Formats: sequence, structure tokens, C-alpha cells
Amino acid sequence: MTFKVLGQGAPLLCLSGFGCSSWIFEDLAPALAKDFELALVENRGFGNQPLTTPYTLQDLAADALAIADRLKWDSFSILGISMGGFIAQQMALTAPLRVECLYLAGTTGRGPQFIPLPSTSEAEILAFYQLSGQEQAQRGLIQTVHPQFPIHRPDRYQQLLEARATHAPDPEAVLWQYRAVQTWLQLPALDYRQIQCPTGILHGAQDRYVSPENARFLAESIPQAHLHLIPESDHFFFYEQREAFLEALGRVRRLTCRSV
Repeated sequence: MTFKVLGQGAPLLCLSGFGCSSWIFEDLAPALAKDFELALVENRGFGNQPLTTPYTLQDLAADALAIADRLKWDSFSILGISMGGFIAQQMALTAPLRVECLYLAGTTGRGPQFIPLPSTSEAEILAFYQLSGQEQAQRGLIQTVHPQFPIHRPDRYQQLLEARATHAPDPEAVLWQYRAVQTWLQLPALDYRQIQCPTGILHGAQDRYVSPENARFLAESIPQAHLHLIPESDHFFFYEQREAFLEALGRVRRLTCRSV
């Protein structure tokens, strides 16, 4: 697993979502780097890393902990977007004394109480990621940004479209990642009462991919959780409403997190 370090301040591991590499943080990084030392993590098979064997999300959590070790971070916070939130949850449970604060962005939990993600087969995943980067980006964003975003912020929408198209992943790497996610989601429910660190639950209020009800349930289940629903935004809410996202993250950090 490779990574890039930016900024100075409290250590923050940045874990990207399904099918994405660390480009997903490029729009946020300049603002975050003012307060944090960021480690922008590339998951296995992404960021030009070859795949050699199948892996689990527990393996990705171990990879991220190894990065913290390499950086000599005894403790750190985690920002996990979508699938990155799954990895962050795993880390908070396996290394509770090291995780200072969680920021779970646009993610869900594990267990029958959560509304399932939209069902997609391996064949559909492979067919989608074999499209050209531009077509992938166009089709994917139709389903993951608020309908008003391209109208009200055409410049930001075009920027996101180009970033996603430019960083189209290897279809085989996405398929391996899909299998790891499906395996993790089918395991027994996590005991969210065991996550004792302060946690910010940040979510798009109109997310059509991960139901906002799942964010509410996470916030009710984690003892020190604070829920922030960002209005007029979908699954890419951190890009659609960047300023509101950063404000909510900063509020959680100032009020609850020890890494200040």
C-alpha cells in the first residue's frame, strides 16, 4: 500500500471509497492540510499498485495501521469516505487505543439493522469499469450527485467529472475490491458500542446510494457520535458542498476530538 503525506498538524489517515484512489481527497487536501498532517492512502490495486493475491477489508485496515507505524504515529484520526468508512470502523475496533477520532463520511455499518446498499453483480461491476473513463464518470455521477449540482455549480461539476474520468481504475482491481466489500458486509454485525473515540458522522442529506437512515443509525449506535447531514447533496456531498463538509468536520474536531 502506498501513500502521500501533506500538511502539518494532527495526524489524519485519509481512506478513499469504492473504486476510487486518493484523487478523491485532492479537492479537500489544501484546506485539511492547514490543520492536519495527511496520509492519503492508496488501497491495494489502486495508485498503480499491482495485485498479487485476494484480500479482505481487514487486510486494508492492517495496511493502514502499517502506514501509521511507518510514519511513527502513535495515535491518529481517520477520515473514511464510503468504503473507507468500513476500513475506519474496523481500525477503531482493532486498535482502539490509537484512534483518536473518526470522521465517517457517506458510509454505512455492518448488520441487518442497516438498509442494504443497491445490489450490483460482479458482471455489472466489470461491465461498468470496462467503459471509457469519460463514460464511467458521466454514468456514475448521474447516480451520486444531487440533480441540482451540475446546474448550480457547473464549474465544480465539470472539475469532478474530469477528475473521475482521469483516474479510471483497473477493472480487475475494482472486482477484487468488490469481493472484499461484499465479504465484509456479510459478516456478523459489529458492536458499535465498542467504538469509544469521538466520531463525526457526515452524510449527504439526499444520498441515494447510502441511505441517510444508516448515518442516523450509526450516530445512535456509537456512544460519542455526532451526526451532520449536509443539505442539498448526494453521495459526493464532500465535493458538492465542500465548505459545509469542512465546517462540519471542523466542528466535530473542535468540540470532541483530542487531536487538536
